Amino acid sequence: MRWQGFIPESTWVELKSKVAKLNKRAAKIGVNPLSLELTGHSKLDDSEYPRVVVYLEIILEGESPKMDGWKLLAVLQHDPNLNANIVKTVPGETIPEDYRTRPGVCDHCGYTRIRKETFVVQHDTSGEIQQVGRQCVADFLGHGDPRRFIKTWEYFDEISGWCEGGWGGVRDDRESFSLVAFVAMSNAVIRRWGWVSSAKSYETGMTSTATEVLIQFNDSNIKKDQIVHPTAEDEKYALEVIEWAKNIPGTSDYEHNLRTIAQQKYVIKKTWGYAASMIPAYKRATEPKVERKVSDFYGTVGDKVNLKLNFLRDYSFETAYGVMHLQKFNDDNGNLFIWGASRPQYLEQGKVYQVTGTIKAHKEYKGVRQTALSRCKTKEVR
Repeated sequence: MRWQGFIPESTWVELKSKVAKLNKRAAKIGVNPLSLELTGHSKLDDSEYPRVVVYLEIILEGESPKMDGWKLLAVLQHDPNLNANIVKTVPGETIPEDYRTRPGVCDHCGYTRIRKETFVVQHDTSGEIQQVGRQCVADFLGHGDPRRFIKTWEYFDEISGWCEGGWGGVRDDRESFSLVAFVAMSNAVIRRWGWVSSAKSYETGMTSTATEVLIQFNDSNIKKDQIVHPTAEDEKYALEVIEWAKNIPGTSDYEHNLRTIAQQKYVIKKTWGYAASMIPAYKRATEPKVERKVSDFYGTVGDKVNLKLNFLRDYSFETAYGVMHLQKFNDDNGNLFIWGASRPQYLEQGKVYQVTGTIKAHKEYKGVRQTALSRCKTKEVR
């Protein structure tokens, strides 16, 4: 692969150093090195006068070093406080069950050390599986591509970036919380704002349920109307959920992880997301399946309405005119209603509200019909 373009002069020395390190690694594993050179051309940017930036033109050729034919199957997270590993498999992949309890060894370098994470990789042709440490995994999957550094003006290692950011997690590794308290708070948060997984948080920018629980536990500056108070019923429900999780079969990696975490009295950074997800997992497993009714448009655009609607959840997102708060309802016939407002409404999920307003439009989103309302007023019914 060849890249030719301009970079700030101030980044040249660091880029050259990074390419040199990658080439040293390429020589060690026996693959072709990268080529980096200056063309001799430069340009100035004085658009932020009196500040002037000098750009140098470079040519970067080659691929980031890696051994051919290896792919990632899973990440194993090790913790001495857990009696098994937390297993995070790549979607569509599986690993032998003995890796659920295998210690943090590295089959590649053979060095024995305490490891928080190891990576399970497999060769495409031979099918060979190896468990490797963080210092070695880049040899199998690829080291950080310097083109990312060029694009963003800061170095980004693909493996570290994915496993740290992609798997989620925030704040200090040392933070731990009572498992019962965490699950109880999760239930209270879900009742207020609905369940938001880390994947949905990444896609939409919404705050994930696990992160919101941490905010409730840690943020002393949280606004008064945003504070969530778990009830005695939440704690009772949490105990019920945890007891269920202790006894699930554990046939899938996810179930295995839930069962492992449920045996503990507290949660740590690596298990926050799983602990929060116990609530929706329990609901899916125990609540009767309800046939979903097909949503249809309601009324005529311009009509005034006065309806009893079930509040489903709210969404917040940035627009050119500021933050928009979108409330989502349905009626007993399964018809969906949405209402966008510039201010948050603080409605409670699962409650029924008397909603008055005007039908603004009939829309379809992902093939589902929904009726958009405007200038609404709400009053809790039950």
